[in-house]
Amino acid sequence: MPTPPLVTLVLCLTTSVLWAQGREMDSNVDTLEMELQQGCSSTLHPRERLNLLEEKLAHQDHNFTGGMIETYVFKFKTESFKGLNLSSKMDVKPGGGERLRHTLNFPAELVEGVKVREVEQKLVCIYIHSPCIFQDAHNSSVLNDDVLGAFLQSGRVAGLSRPVEIQFWHDTVLQLQADALTPAQLASLTHISTIGCSLSAAATLCTLLLCCFFRPRLRDNTTRIHMHLLAALLLLNFSFLLSTPLAAGAVGLCQVAAALLHASLLCTLAWMAAEAFHLLLLLVKVYNIHIQHYLLKLCLCAWGLPMLAVAAVLVFKRDTYGYHTINTSEHHRNTTMCWLTSEPAHRATLCYTGLILLFNMLVLGRVMMILRRMQRQNGQARKDWVTVLGLTCLVGTTWGLAFFSFGVFLVPQLYLFTILNSLQGLFVCLWYVTVHRRRKPGSVSDNSR
Repeated sequence: MPTPPLVTLVLCLTTSVLWAQGREMDSNVDTLEMELQQGCSSTLHPRERLNLLEEKLAHQDHNFTGGMIETYVFKFKTESFKGLNLSSKMDVKPGGGERLRHTLNFPAELVEGVKVREVEQKLVCIYIHSPCIFQDAHNSSVLNDDVLGAFLQSGRVAGLSRPVEIQFWHDTVLQLQADALTPAQLASLTHISTIGCSLSAAATLCTLLLCCFFRPRLRDNTTRIHMHLLAALLLLNFSFLLSTPLAAGAVGLCQVAAALLHASLLCTLAWMAAEAFHLLLLLVKVYNIHIQHYLLKLCLCAWGLPMLAVAAVLVFKRDTYGYHTINTSEHHRNTTMCWLTSEPAHRATLCYTGLILLFNMLVLGRVMMILRRMQRQNGQARKDWVTVLGLTCLVGTTWGLAFFSFGVFLVPQLYLFTILNSLQGLFVCLWYVTVHRRRKPGSVSDNSR
């Protein structure tokens, strides 16, 4: 059936308009490409270059790809924006398959500060490959000549409750580390830690109740220190189990949960150091030392100092705690929990952990040397060796695995670390029950108080 002349005329006009828009867009691309190529010889300040680039892109309504630039335009209504994850570049791995090289993650909170709620918003994402377009007077270079950016046409964005994340890799080593952890591995680690922490929490609670109500006569200083460690582990397991569910709630609640998790971790490590110190007094000093208000001083150090430090950070620098994202090789399947958001705070926690583990290992080494000498003398130190092996769990030697999370060790370390440390409360309880089941009331002499 032949097309009516009027319809043919409309189709022709429509095609001409679309063709003209395409030519105009191609012209914009060519202009941007030329400006990028002239970036090294341009006399404009980097900020002026950026402003000019944004002005041109603000009028862009289509995605386009050039030799040096890629842009992606997203239009949405404020009330319907649920977040956005964009991969701007994908490469092929040497062994086959693809890897995400550059990603931009925009949370749903991106539109929190948008005042005009009813009009259509436009988000423009930019990827630029240029060696010198943003160089300053000091000829500062850009890592791998890659620039990632984005802007919201409605205005400047600041003070978000959850940050915009821009991620990229610049060498093979970092990429290998990033792809060690897949979403399936993260899911299995999450299940292991949840089950392990639940078992440990139940075991520590039962043991504490047993010590408090059924065996009060066996409460010497050694037992009391064990009970404080169990209480710290119970608090740690409880706060860890809450950290992921509370990450879906309000910012303030997540910050409090992160602070509680941090404080319980610091207290647990401190009580592990107290266990090592007490072991040093019992075996190395051989009962010949007296410390007035011994347990009270241990409580002030192991409970008071960590809690005071975390409370001070929570009051004076609250943004140290908040939403922490655990990334995988597929960035749209990440996990968020309430934890530290500050890199200096994270490093300080690692240093604190490292110092405590170093002290504990030195004490264990000294104790093993003493037991070996005793075994040579009378050949009856086998029971003491079993006790020290149990104490290795008390002083947290397995936490040292945290310092091996690199390269090919990453995935095996994560599984070992998760299994051993999530079950630490259960291990301590089993050891405690095994040792104290053989003890009789009045058989313990403890002079280190």
